[in-house]
Formats: sequence, structure tokens, C-alpha cells
Amino acid sequence: MIKLVLTDLDGTLIPDAQEGVSPNTEAAIRELKAAGIAFGPCTGRPVNMLPDLFHNQLDLYATGVYENGTLGFIDGVEAFRHTYPGEALNRLGHFVAEQGFSELTLFDPLHGPSERYGKERLEELDQLDLSAYSKANLHFDSLEELPGIAEVLRARFPEFDFVMPVTDQALLDILPHGISKANGALELARRMGFAPEEVLVFGDSDNDFEFLGAFPHSVAMANGSEKVKATARYTIGQSKDYAVAAALRELAAYARKES
Repeated sequence: MIKLVLTDLDGTLIPDAQEGVSPNTEAAIRELKAAGIAFGPCTGRPVNMLPDLFHNQLDLYATGVYENGTLGFIDGVEAFRHTYPGEALNRLGHFVAEQGFSELTLFDPLHGPSERYGKERLEELDQLDLSAYSKANLHFDSLEELPGIAEVLRARFPEFDFVMPVTDQALLDILPHGISKANGALELARRMGFAPEEVLVFGDSDNDFEFLGAFPHSVAMANGSEKVKATARYTIGQSKDYAVAAALRELAAYARKES
């Protein structure tokens, strides 16, 4: 029996980040929770972005995995946090700026606004305690250059993992090595007392690959990458058609029938 649903947001639960979670999807989540099944996002986004996406309805995202697995909450209480090796993150920031690859974007550990650190701000970067941060990423000019640069970064900075959080933006998320949405989701489920087979997960992009592979009940979106669809046990419809909301309603109906 499924006891917890974890879902990616962009391109999965939410087709348009500008609009956030639709009223239809909000209602489906509440229906699921009313049937006794826990729900939470599993996303690369930092926590401070969630209120806008969920229209300030805290109960819909009080439990979840954020920042690609570095941060987890249960019922609004922080359950775990994994931060960066500060010295290595500083070296990475200097390298990408000096090579002209990108600028290091840091998300404030107290969930304030993000800041970019290019060549002209490296002295400011040196003054920060980077070991306090748990969310950072790199923006690039084009998708085509991303795979090659990612390989360079992986070879030069083994302290980190670099993942593409979405399929349509030239963006790399930076993770402490060994940390992922998969590990975060498994840790959250364990802390909630649920086995992997009691968890249903949804995703669409390459940073969901390990996440979907970590659970036997995994669902890819039709709009997802081929790698993700090959990994997941099931594939459903398009994010733009609110396929996750429909699946949540089906699961809620089944849970009510079985109770």
C-alpha cells in the first residue's frame, strides 16, 4: 500500500512555474491527504520559492525534499540538511568565473534571495562561509555547451556532483558528492517510517533519474527525457495536461476503497 507520494515540480506536477500549482492539482493533493496518504515535493528548488508556487498553502509542501536532496522537512520541521565543503565551493566559483564559463549562484542559507558571483565579486565570495550553504547552481549561454563543461567540472571538482534540473534550460545544479534527490527521498521516507515500496514517485528530467530508480513504484511523464522514461516503472501523460493530479485522484480513490 502506498503511504507517501513524492513528486518533482517543474515539468511534472507544475507545467508552468509562473502560474504555480493549479487549483485542480491543489484539490487533488488535498484529496490524497484526506485519504491518509502523505504528500511532498521532491525538487531542486530552495524552500523560499515554495510559498509562491503553492500560493502560500503551507500544508501542501510542509513535508518534502528540497534543493536536490540537501534539505528535508517533515510537517514543517527541518529533518535533515547537507551543506557544501566550503573551500571546494570557493575554488569552483573562482574557476568558472576566471574561465568565463559561468557565475556561481548562491542561495542564502536563511532562504533569502540568490546572489551571483562573477569575476568582479570574487573577493566578496572569499568572505563568505560557504560551508553554511546547501543550494548553488551555474547558468550557461546554451544547452549545447552543457555536457562538455559538465564533464570538465566533474573531473576537476570530485567533491561535487553536477546535474541538469530541467531539460529546457542551460543550468547545472551543484550538489555535494553523493547527495541526490534519490538519497534525500530515501532519507525522508526512512525518517517517516516508510519502506521504499510504500512510496510512489514522479519525475521528468535527468536529475530525477536516480530518484525514480530508487523506488519500485516510479512514474515518468510523457514529456520527460528518454532516460527517465526508460528508468521508471510507468509512464503517464503530459505535465501540461495535469497528469499527476489525475494519478493522485486515482490513488486516493483506491485508498478509500481499501480502507
